[in-house]
Amino acid sequence: MSHSASSWVQALTDQPLPALSQNINKIRLLLNSGSASLTDIGRVINRDPGLASLFFRHINKSRLRSNRPLISTIESSLNLLGSEAIHNLINQASVLEEQITSPEALKGWYRLILRNYHAARLAQDWASRQSDRAPSEVFIATFLMGIGEFCVAAIDNDKFVKLMERQPRQLKQSAELELLDVVTRDIGEELSRQWGLPELLQDALNPLLMLSHRVQLCTIAQTLAYEADLSGWNTEAMRYCYEMAAGIQRQPLDVTTSRVHELSVQIAREMELPGVRPAAAWLVQLPGTYPDEQKALQPLDAGESAVKSLTAVLGQALKDKASVNDLIKLALQSLSQDFGFNRCLLLLPDTDKKRMLIRAAPGFPNSPLLKRARPRIDKRGIFSSALSKPQAIWIHDENYPRIAPSVPEEFSTLTKSANFMLFSIAIEGKPLGLIYTDMSGHPIGTERVKEAKNIAALLSRSITQAVRQA
Repeated sequence: MSHSASSWVQALTDQPLPALSQNINKIRLLLNSGSASLTDIGRVINRDPGLASLFFRHINKSRLRSNRPLISTIESSLNLLGSEAIHNLINQASVLEEQITSPEALKGWYRLILRNYHAARLAQDWASRQSDRAPSEVFIATFLMGIGEFCVAAIDNDKFVKLMERQPRQLKQSAELELLDVVTRDIGEELSRQWGLPELLQDALNPLLMLSHRVQLCTIAQTLAYEADLSGWNTEAMRYCYEMAAGIQRQPLDVTTSRVHELSVQIAREMELPGVRPAAAWLVQLPGTYPDEQKALQPLDAGESAVKSLTAVLGQALKDKASVNDLIKLALQSLSQDFGFNRCLLLLPDTDKKRMLIRAAPGFPNSPLLKRARPRIDKRGIFSSALSKPQAIWIHDENYPRIAPSVPEEFSTLTKSANFMLFSIAIEGKPLGLIYTDMSGHPIGTERVKEAKNIAALLSRSITQAVRQA
C-alpha cells in the first residue's frame, strides 16, 4: 500500500462511513414496529454503503483476528445478530447530512450511491441468470466497490467535489492521481482488507484478480454504470461495455443491450435520492410495467398463513385418499407458492440404501447432473444426518464450510448454492427421503426458516396417515 493510500485509510480507522438519515430512521422504525423481518432491514442496509460497511466491520472483526472465513452478505450478518445488536449498531452510525454540510459534496454522495446501486443490481441479475451460488455476494461486492471514493468524500469534501467535477472531462484514474496522489481503488482495497469487508469485494478491488469470472461480473457492471452515468448510453465506450457484458453472459449483443436498458429503468424506479437524476433518465422509457424489486429478488416472507395453508391442503388431500406421491407433490408446490422457495429436489435412497437419487427437480433446468449428483448416505455427512429423523436442517454461509466436504462435487455444481434447507420425511418414524430447497443462492431469512421447519413433521405425519388409510 502506498503512503498516500495509507494516510486516507488511517483517517477512517476509528470512525464509520456516514449513513443516510432516511435509512437510519427507516431501520429504527422497522425495529420498533416489532413486526418487521430481517429481509426488510437488510433491504435498507443493502442500499447504504455507510450502514453496509458498519455491519460488516462489526460481524467480521473477530473473524479477522482468528483468521476465520468472513461473512459475505448483509443477510447472513443479520441472521447472526439479534435485534438488540442491530439496534446498537444503528445507534453507532453517523448521519451523513450532519457530517457533510456541503451541498455539492452531498449531491455527489447521492450520485455515487445511485451509480453503485445501478452497477450492483446489474451484476446481481447477471449472476442470477448464470446460476451463481450466491448472487447476493456479487451484489454487495459490486455495490461497495466505490468505497474508496466514499472514503475521500467523508474525509475531504473539497477534493471529493473537485474529483466529481473532473470525471466527465478527464480519465478517472488520471484525475485521482492528480488530485489525491493515489487511485481510489487502492484506498478501497486497503479499507476492505482492514475492515473485514467481503472477500469477493477485496478480490474485485485487486487488479491481479481481474480475470476471475465473479470479479468480472462486478467490474464490467461498475464500468457500464460509470459510463452510462457520465457519458450516456450511445458512446463508443458504452458499446464496448455492452460487448463485454454480452461476452461474459455468452448472449447476443442485442439481447444483452436490451436487457441492460430495461433493467436500468427498473433499477431507477427502485431508489430515488434528492437532486440526482439516474442514468436511466437519459433512456427512452420503454412501455410496460417493471416488477418491483421486492418481488423480483425476494419472495414474500412466509408466515403462519403458509403453514396453515399447507396443513389445509394436505388435510383435504387425505380426505380424498391421495397417495404418498400426491402428498409430496403438494408439499413441493407449497414450498414454491407459499414459502417462497423457487427450486426443489426430491431425493430418495437407492435400492442399496447407499446413495440418494434425485427423483424430481422442480425449478431446476434439465441437466445430466440430475442423474450424476448422488449424495452418499452410507457414510457420515449432512445427507445421512438429515435422513436420520424427521427434521429440517438449515445450511447457510456460516455453516456451509463445515458440511461442504460431504456434498458431492456434482451436487454442488448442480445447485451452486451455499444457502439451502434439507427436509427429511418419514413413515412411522422410518426415513423415506429428503427434500432439498433453496432460493437460487439468495440467503434464507430466519423468519422463513422458522416457519418452514414445520414442513418436515407435517409432511411426515400426513404420509404416515396416508399409508395407514391405504
